[in-house]
Amino acid sequence: MRENLSYEGNVTKTKVEILGRQYTLKGDVDPEYMQELAAFVNGKLTELREMAPGLDQTRLALLVCLNMADDLHQARAQLKRLPPGMSESEMKALSEKTMNLISMLEEGIIGEKD
Repeated sequence: MRENLSYEGNVTKTKVEILGRQYTLKGDVDPEYMQELAAFVNGKLTELREMAPGLDQTRLALLVCLNMADDLHQARAQLKRLPPGMSESEMKALSEKTMNLISMLEEGIIGEKD
């Protein structure tokens, strides 16, 4: 996650392509970051367009916005459920332990009865 979004206080212009159209973005963030965001949005739009080829671009964009808003709200809700003061390394360790336990359960190592 980016901690500092400012790019030396300078407004930069970056050309990006979304759904085959060229756009010029202006902002005070790293141009590479703007490219990453545009690529992410383009990927989401392309993915949805393949699933619903009949949608016009306005509806396509609206549905992608709603999907991304849902993702954001779910991520915020997950963050609220974390214990307060938990560091990133502690979260990573907890996640790894959880995944290991899930793997063991799936492999039948835990909870097998004779």
